[in-house]
Amino acid sequence: MKSIKKLIAKILCVGMVMIFLVGCGTRGGFDIDENATLSMRDSEIVHSVLSKMLFDNFPIWGVGIGLYNRIIISIKRYDEESEEVINEILVFINETINNHPSLRGMDINLGAFRFETAGPIIRVPVDDYYDVPEGLPVMHLTNMTPYGLSFFFINETEMEFIYGSDFRIYAREGNMWRLLNPAMWFTSEGISMQPLTTTQSRNVDWSWYFEGEGLPPGEYKFTKGFHFSRAPGDFDAFTASQRFMLE
Repeated sequence: MKSIKKLIAKILCVGMVMIFLVGCGTRGGFDIDENATLSMRDSEIVHSVLSKMLFDNFPIWGVGIGLYNRIIISIKRYDEESEEVINEILVFINETINNHPSLRGMDINLGAFRFETAGPIIRVPVDDYYDVPEGLPVMHLTNMTPYGLSFFFINETEMEFIYGSDFRIYAREGNMWRLLNPAMWFTSEGISMQPLTTTQSRNVDWSWYFEGEGLPPGEYKFTKGFHFSRAPGDFDAFTASQRFMLE
């Protein structure tokens, strides 16, 4: 738990404040079941349909599958307009569920959608980034291109770790890192990193977020989170970071 407290403190140091807004009762004219969840299959379908649509239509940072199979939507800011924006998003989601061919007919309560608001991280000092202490799994990058890359972990420990599909990519600007994409803090894929093994290489494609455009030449940083769980709610979280160049 100490590791979690240190991680939270470090997040606050770089200027990010998250407030989870949990729906209950009635919101935006809809009946909200605060205990509503989605199956893993439904979560993945909803996430794949809504992610790009919400990016294109609303001021959000990201959409992801959260703990307990809920869809978490990160709003860029928290101010007097946030509740109005959230209500507009709920209306949009409801219309999409009723009309999109992949979602029509699904039994989805809007309480399965949770909102978080955050002051945007604009820039982070080059030397102030999360890294994994010695003695923990190490992430390696391959096949770096303007449109994506591949990564794998080497786990030389005797512990099992878990990671998901979330990632962050930063561009170096002088002595600062600028965040280029949103990322959710929690995902529920639960990809296992077995003890004393090298994981399968996995591909990351970010071209969809930049509307098909590749990243220009420069120095970048790719980060992924992973965690070690002792029991439900009792875990240590880590973030692996690797820099790479595009020429």
